[in-house]
Amino acid sequence: MMEKTPDFDYTCIPHDYAHCFNHECPRADQCLRHFVGLNVPKDMSVVRCLTSSVWSADAALCIYYRTMKKVTPAWGITNIVTGILPHLAVAIRHDIRHLWLHLHPSS
Repeated sequence: MMEKTPDFDYTCIPHDYAHCFNHECPRADQCLRHFVGLNVPKDMSVVRCLTSSVWSADAALCIYYRTMKKVTPAWGITNIVTGILPHLAVAIRHDIRHLWLHLHPSS
């Protein structure tokens, strides 16, 4: 069974992320939801969790399973225009930011 991790930063977890407390699941050791459930800070009394009604007898069929594999996030657009003429780079950055704000007005 997976152990609690003292150096885990729980504040990185979104407040509405579903936790899993199915300790009998064969994939619990590789599941991010289970890991997060094990690492809930002691001062938290309420978290969002998966109920036992969604636990599948066949762990391979669990639609809530999330791998613990680390991924590299996108690094943004800062260097996307490297190698382009400076006056064009400024215009491209402006256009990309304008488009982003148009598509995501709450950002």
